[in-house]
Order: sequence, then structure tokens, then C-alpha cells
Amino acid sequence: MKKILYRSLILAGMGLAITSCKKETLVPATEDPVAVIEALSFSNAIEVEDGALVFENEQHLNKTLEDLSLMTPMERIEFEDQLGFRSQGSILFMVNEAENAHQEAFFKGLDPDLEVAELEAMGYNYKPTTMYSEYLEKGILKEIIHADNSRSFELAIDNPHLENAVNEEGVVIVGDTKITLEGTLVKEYSLSTGQLLGQHAAHKVNLNGEYDFQKNARRPGHEVQSGNKWWIYDPGQNSNYRYYAQAYFHSSYTTQLLAQTYYWIARAEQKKWGNWATRNDYTPIWGISAAWAYDYWVKYKGITAPQKHTNTFNPLPNTYNRPTSPYNLSNLHTNYTVRYMYPHGTFTISLGAFWENLRIFNHSYVFKFSGGPSGYNYTGQ
Repeated sequence: MKKILYRSLILAGMGLAITSCKKETLVPATEDPVAVIEALSFSNAIEVEDGALVFENEQHLNKTLEDLSLMTPMERIEFEDQLGFRSQGSILFMVNEAENAHQEAFFKGLDPDLEVAELEAMGYNYKPTTMYSEYLEKGILKEIIHADNSRSFELAIDNPHLENAVNEEGVVIVGDTKITLEGTLVKEYSLSTGQLLGQHAAHKVNLNGEYDFQKNARRPGHEVQSGNKWWIYDPGQNSNYRYYAQAYFHSSYTTQLLAQTYYWIARAEQKKWGNWATRNDYTPIWGISAAWAYDYWVKYKGITAPQKHTNTFNPLPNTYNRPTSPYNLSNLHTNYTVRYMYPHGTFTISLGAFWENLRIFNHSYVFKFSGGPSGYNYTGQ
């Protein structure tokens, strides 16, 4: 088992050179990373066992994911190299970069807007890199062939917020629980007994948007659905430029633990020579404006009826200063981002019992592209 101090890695990451890609800043200027890390309730150490990251608890995992989301891809790779670990998120980035370089060399001098059929008629039958083929065969990547025979690829797992924590096998360990991601399923095993504790779908979508939801950016007339994504073809460019954005929320509870995942994700891709990918010359993701309210019920000892709590009066602490409502973020200049919003994480109640899932209501999201609102305002039901 390899153990490394978490604070040391975060501070080392801050000193890494920023690559030529236009990516997000590492740490918000208003946040002192040393104070944040030292204030954590866990021991600040990340362990690697059998190629998987080991976290003390959900809070440790959540805080690490939030800090990793603020790093550039190259900074995360350096972070992982020091640990002797490779995440699926970094695999996706490395394959994407290798494919881009390979395509630029293979199709050098050709019009990038040429379609697959046109290229093949000219004798250009593209073969992906060895790296791509290996990860596709392992089932880490999945390939998508579109109606025009253009190709794109993504991770086979359907939990983008965990992609920087799971290894090639889709495994991460939290406390005594081994979490395994298998496509659209999340399975949890007890390390002590080896027994399956339970499994659930990665996305439990309720279109009424309260306890579980996935809200997609929409632009009628400019969009195409692919799986759980609505790709919007950039109206400011052409059909070879596209992006999507989602706000995702899932809540679950036991009598003593309330857990929820709440984040927004956005990706932008450009098609060249019939191949879609994130590319460094197309970074239109600008930011988000969002607002939301939430509530839940707790049954306290000695009180018969459950008590309702809302985001204006509740016992849930925003421990790590996650973005709260209203949330406004701009000037990202990136092609991929995942941002965690509060309430996100696992909470306990010592004087009572949770009686119901946390529910988000009256929520709205405006995802911003190319330096401003993209022309729609998606408001949750």
C-alpha cells in the first residue's frame, strides 16, 4: 500500500506549469488551500491499494474530487503519477490527446471538414491509435458511430463526477466499502465480508426534478440526443462544433445518513475528418448561472412528527464552501468541466433521524458558452 499526504500533493499541483490548453484555474484566488486542507476532519492522506484509491470516508472522497476538479488534466496526471495510480478520467484525456495528434498527422493537408465517406473515397481509411484500441477492447471506452459515420468516444462508466477517483477497473474504496462502477450500474461491496451491499443505476432520472434529476441544456432545432446527453450544435459556429451541459442530482438516506450528489458538467467537441473530440482550439464553455432551494425532513427524539428543514434553516453544514445558491461563474475558457454544488456529500444527525431524501425545487440553470448565455434558459419544473 502506498500512502501520500494529500496536502503535499495539492500544494505540489499548484506549482505545476500550466499547459498550452486553455483550462480552469487550479484554486480559487479567494481560497487558502493550506487552511482548507488542514481544516479537514480526516488525516489528509490518500492511500493506494491494489491500484485503487482508498479514502477514509465520503467526506474525504468528496473533498478530493472537488480539489481535483479545479486542476488541469496535466496537473491531475502529475498528481496521479506521484501516487502510482491512473484514473479513468486521465485515461480519457490521454487517449483524446493521442487521437488528436494521430489524426493531425494522418490527415495533414486535408480539409478537416471532409466527411468519412469522402475521405475513404480518397483512400484515407483511418485506424485509431494502439492506446485507443486497447482501452476500447478493455471496455473502459465506448465508441459511438453517428448517422454520417463520424466517430466519437467516451468512458463506458456513466458517473462523470467519479471518473477522477476510479481506476481502470472502475473501483474506488471508501472506508469499508468497495465501490465498483460497471457501465450504468454502481455496485457496493463490504471489504470485511466481500458481500454485495447493494447496487443502483448511475442515473435515476425523475423528469419532475425533485429527488433525482438530470437537467439538460436544450436548444430546439440545434440539438441531437445521444444516450443521456443532448448535444447542441453551436449556432455561432457550424455543425462541426457541439457542446452539452447538465445539472445532475441524486439523493438517498438511511435514518442516520443523508447523502446526495449534486454537480453540473459541460463538454465541448469539434469534429475534424469525421472524428469528434475535445480540442484545444475550441474552448467555448464560459460558465453558469444557477439558483435552487432544497428541503428535507428530520424526526427528532421526543418529538412525534417529523420536522421540515429548508436551505434557509437547516442543520447541514456547507463544510467545504461549495458553490451555493445563487451561483454565478464565468470566464472559464475550457472544453470540459465538472463543478460540485451544495448540498453535496454525506451528512449525519446526532439528535434525530432523517425521515426523507433531500429534495431540490425551484431550480434553474443557464449554461454559458462562447462568452455569454447560449440563448436558452432552462428552468426546472
